Amino acid sequence: MNPPQTIAPPSSRLRADLDLIATMADPDAIKAELRRLAGLTVEAVVKIGALLVRLEEIDPDADLSEFRYAALNIYRRVGHGQLVAELVVMLAGATLLATVMRLPLADQRRIAEGQPLRIMQRNGDTRTVPLLLTNAFERRQLFAHDHLRTDAEQAAYLRAVDERWKTTTKPIPAADTIPITLDRRRRGIHVGARFIPVADLAHYLAVLSEDPKTKH
Repeated sequence: MNPPQTIAPPSSRLRADLDLIATMADPDAIKAELRRLAGLTVEAVVKIGALLVRLEEIDPDADLSEFRYAALNIYRRVGHGQLVAELVVMLAGATLLATVMRLPLADQRRIAEGQPLRIMQRNGDTRTVPLLLTNAFERRQLFAHDHLRTDAEQAAYLRAVDERWKTTTKPIPAADTIPITLDRRRRGIHVGARFIPVADLAHYLAVLSEDPKTKH
């Protein structure tokens, strides 16, 4: 049985670096250091991926349990050229990474570079926004299983959502008879017996703000 893992205290070098950071007063110098550290992080991801691939080439049965990388398969995909390393840094710890890593490399690079993505509106217009500024509903609209939806696919998705809403929504009783409560743990509201998440509330408000004469 392996002994329990403990977090090592900061090294003397790291403590000295942290003391120096506490005295930094030049915003440009701080930003430069942030950029340098981010680059090292990407470099580390690339190197870990390359090391994993090389180790498995020369010893396919290598025991990697000692490393305890929670993201071992993610690093392996980087090593095999299937995942852009910058995305691993950008989305570290985010469940969104599991979705983005299924995209073609060209789309991964667009997102890693911060290029805005096109989001279809119900009136036929589009808006462009970087991935990290999208909400949960917009992400469901943008992402198919293994690609970014085209404008036509997004329009079809919106129509399907609206149609499903029409067929599953029951007549609403008088407002003063419906208890409405906030649910901070689940991030949404209860309207009577029905729970509505924040992302869906944003969607419904967006629909209400549109011109009711607009056709799909």
